[in-house]
Amino acid sequence: MALVMRLSDAAPSALVLFPPKGFVKELPDGFAVLGYSNITLTIASDTKGFGAKLYDSGAWLVLPAGLKGCLSL
Repeated sequence: MALVMRLSDAAPSALVLFPPKGFVKELPDGFAVLGYSNITLTIASDTKGFGAKLYDSGAWLVLPAGLKGCLSL
């Protein structure tokens, strides 16, 4: 699933696990923080290469979020 975010723009948002300190300040324009906890950030963007840009900004692990999945009704 981490490769989905690195190699495609399939997901409209992403779950960043264990974001480094100051990560939000390093995000490019066009990225919106939807939610956060002590160990995660949920971020949305319609920017091309969204997942790769999160990794370039210092994310260690980025998982897709906001997909309907195979069990959507």
